[in-house]
Order: sequence, then C-alpha cells, then structure tokens
Amino acid sequence: FDNWYFKNLEKRNDLLTSDQDLFESQFTSGLVKFYGNNPDKFARDFGQSMIKIRNIGWKTRENGEIKRVCNVVNSDSYSQ
Repeated sequence: FDNWYFKNLEKRNDLLTSDQDLFESQFTSGLVKFYGNNPDKFARDFGQSMIKIRNIGWKTRENGEIKRVCNVVNSDSYSQ
C-alpha cells in the first residue's frame, strides 16, 4: 500500500466507487493529490496513523461487548 493508490484515483483507475469519491469530493480531493505527489509524507503519515490505531486498544468480553449485530445491544452480557 503506497501512494500509487492516490495516483490511480487521479487517473480514475479505482476499484470501488467509494474510492473515486475521495478524489471527487471537495473535502478530500486535495489530500488525494497531495499524497499522490508526496510518497514519503504518505508513508510517514500512514505509519503514524497505524500507531494511533494500535494505541486505542480493543474491547474483549471482559471489558466490553462483542456484538452479534453491530447496531443491536446483546441480550446477555458475555456474548460473542
């Protein structure tokens, strides 16, 4: 995964409609162009974002709820 993802969006060589929306949106098109032209910056920012995600932590059955259906609260407290 590198900045070619962004370069391909600019060329409309995308796989998913949601990917192309990133390029066409007024809010994110600048980021697509920026990261497409700055592979080192993309690599640094991507690495930092992965560290942030890792540091968030996760829920387990002991400290949270693992839902069967994401928009419904389970009926019992120790569900998987």
